Amino acid sequence: MVNTNNGYSEYSESLQTQATQELVQLLWQDEEVSYPWNPLAPESEAFLAELEQEFTLEDWSPAEIGARSQAFFSGLDQLWPEMVPDSILQRLQASLSQRFACRVPSHWLEAIATKASELIDGAASPAPALSLMDTMVQCVQELLPNWAEDDLQVLARPLAYAMRGAEAETVELALAAVRPLDWNELSEMERARLSLAIARIAIDDLESTDEL
Repeated sequence: MVNTNNGYSEYSESLQTQATQELVQLLWQDEEVSYPWNPLAPESEAFLAELEQEFTLEDWSPAEIGARSQAFFSGLDQLWPEMVPDSILQRLQASLSQRFACRVPSHWLEAIATKASELIDGAASPAPALSLMDTMVQCVQELLPNWAEDDLQVLARPLAYAMRGAEAETVELALAAVRPLDWNELSEMERARLSLAIARIAIDDLESTDEL
């Protein structure tokens, strides 16, 4: 199996070295080079045409061009998922915090958002996808170690199987069913209900983001 990471790294280092050398050469040139910053200007056409003539791939075989191109785009594909989910997760955490910080500890909200993001982002993996109910349960299970999975599923079921078009209303009813008290004054049942409702909101938020 070809290690595309190494190929991409070597290709990047080669480009960086070449760019550095060209910059040094330009700095040491006696004549001043005027770069046409507007490529659409008429006077830029001759300059750009000359650059195209200097850039050639004649020394590279078709196989080498294909391999290096594959390594380059593979590197981009690996970098992109590392950047995007972080911003999505941060936005989700901020959204949950803005809405529920007065009712739920911040570390609790962050844990739900992080777990939901992990489960939704991994839904495209070869492993069988979790049902909505199981995804909700997994989002809160580590936070509620005293609860059996079956018991959490019982609480999650009404939220997961709400009638089509009434999902938001069902979630709001679940939130309203929990007393508006300080977190430490809530019962274990109320904490579990509130956590599952927030998990459902987080999942819906992430899935709507994926559809954009």
